[in-house]
Parts: sequence; C-alpha cells; structure tokens
Amino acid sequence: MPMERSLGIIIAIIVDLDQSLLLENAGKPWAMKRIVGFYTVSSALTIDNDWDMYSDNLVECASKRIYVHRINV
Repeated sequence: MPMERSLGIIIAIIVDLDQSLLLENAGKPWAMKRIVGFYTVSSALTIDNDWDMYSDNLVECASKRIYVHRINV
C-alpha cells in the first residue's frame, strides 16, 4: 500500500506594531488572513474562503485535492 504524501502544514502568526496576520500553508499553496481582535489557532487549517491574500496556485491546488467545492474569487 503506498504511503500518503505529507502536505507539510505550517501555521504562523506574524505580528508587527500595526497589524497581525495568520499565515497557513499546505505544501506550496498558502493563504493569509488579517487578524482583528482575538484569534485562536490549532494544528488544523482554519482559513476557509475568508483570506486577505493567497498564492497564485491556491485555488487550483485545493480544487485538485477536493478541499473546496466552490470558491468565489
């Protein structure tokens, strides 16, 4: 039985004096969301389709992996 390939998920919060950003990626595709107020993270991807910035290949890769049914970009 072939082993399933790991996506290499990284979740990070980036903060400076003016703003806070949540960065999530699964392999090369990534999405970033501005954090307003409080936000909690875990070991799971939490950004759905409410991102503020994303990589060029995010929608294509997510569609191929059946993570999304429909995204309005």
